[in-house]
Amino acid sequence: MSSLTGAPIQSEMIEGQSQGKGDSQLLAALACFYFFSILIVILKPKDSFVLWYAKYGIIYTALAIFFWILSFFGVLSIVGLIGEMVVLGLAVISSTKALSGEKYEVPYLSQVASKTSLKWLTGILQK
Repeated sequence: MSSLTGAPIQSEMIEGQSQGKGDSQLLAALACFYFFSILIVILKPKDSFVLWYAKYGIIYTALAIFFWILSFFGVLSIVGLIGEMVVLGLAVISSTKALSGEKYEVPYLSQVASKTSLKWLTGILQK
């Protein structure tokens, strides 16, 4: 029961924040789902674990809008609907990985996410 003393728990919580523990895991899981990512960046702009999944959430949002628009064009509607289901599946997989506390990398999208900067959004919020 020595881990129930104040200092070890506090140091574990500080270390856990950067690795995605506690509320960071839940917020990161919510950040994977479309427009929630913007709301989550407003709530936790400095948590690197949450921002990792918020970047994916913004990419998923852009892809979902693209496939949604594509679904209105005749023959391409099937491609749009399949694309939307794939994006939703990726969002669900990413959120389950976020709940487990690990960083998930999607091929090709990881490169885009690493180049994506959320400074424009955090800059708006600081003003």
